[in-house]
This record gives sequence, C-alpha cells and structure tokens, in this order.
Amino acid sequence: MKRGPLRTLVVILAILVATIAVSFLLQLRDSLLDRLPGLPEAVPTQGEAAPDFTLETLDGETVSLSDYRGRPVVLNFWATWCVPCREEMPLLQETYEAHQAEGLVILGVNVRENPEAVRRFLGEVGVDFPVVLDPDVAVVNRYLVTSLPMTFFIDREGQLRTLVVGGMNKTILDERLATIL
Repeated sequence: MKRGPLRTLVVILAILVATIAVSFLLQLRDSLLDRLPGLPEAVPTQGEAAPDFTLETLDGETVSLSDYRGRPVVLNFWATWCVPCREEMPLLQETYEAHQAEGLVILGVNVRENPEAVRRFLGEVGVDFPVVLDPDVAVVNRYLVTSLPMTFFIDREGQLRTLVVGGMNKTILDERLATIL
C-alpha cells in the first residue's frame, strides 16, 4: 500500500528533474548562440530564400549559390569520412547525369577536409558535379547543418523547398527532386 504514494513521488520528481534539465539546456543553447555572431536563429525553412554564399572549388574557382539562380539546385553537405555521404554520392552523380539537361545543379559542399583527400575521393567515385570546400564551416553554420549528410532542395527562384537530414535512397531523392524540377 505504501508503494503507490512512493511511486507517485518518484514520477513527480523525475518530471521535475526533466523539466529543469530541458530549461537549463535551452538557456545554454541561447547563451551559446549569443556568443557566436553571424549564426542564424533557425535552419532556413521551406519557402524562404536560400542564404547565398561564395566558396572555392578544388581548382580555386569561386562559386556562389546565386550563380545558379534560375536553375534547380540540390545543395548537399558532406564529408569523405561520413559513411552515408559516401553511400549516396554515386546516386547524386547518377541523378545529376539524368537531369542535367533540365538545368539541375547538384552542388556538393565538403565540410572541413583536406582538398587532396576530397579530390582523391571524388576521382574514385567518379563525381563530376560541382564541389566546393567549406574549410572554416561558415556555410555549415549559416545553414545550421546539424549532421552529415544534409541536403537542401532549392527551386529556380532560389527558395528552399525541402531538406533531408541523413542519407538518401533513390525514392527519397526522387520525391524531393520533384519539388524543384
């Protein structure tokens, strides 16, 4: 008979502790965002303009997202050490080849890696869509990329239509691609 009130007390204490922990974590997040100038408050959302950026390719050429205005863009953040990134790269290349005539641009943003390692990997996989380097994670921070791969689908007007967090299979990629083609 005494177990009922004890259990209730334990549940109430657990809820109280969880509430305090969530509150603390939210305050910590806000204070960290205050200390990192230039970070957006949230991930760019559907229907908003995709934040523009300029980065360099492996050959030292500068590329801006705005260079592709008028064309649908698949913006893929990736790294060579990321297993799902490695797995989806051939699918991205295949999609690029299949839809290039429709104006599709697949723009890979490599995150903070040695350019030679990136070049070697792209050669092994046979990727020939544009890839830029984000060595100081400025664009990663601008888009609040939380994990790799993370892929944004941007329409011809430069508006974000959807995104995928994590690896994609052909079905997911085709569904998301339909929102921008």
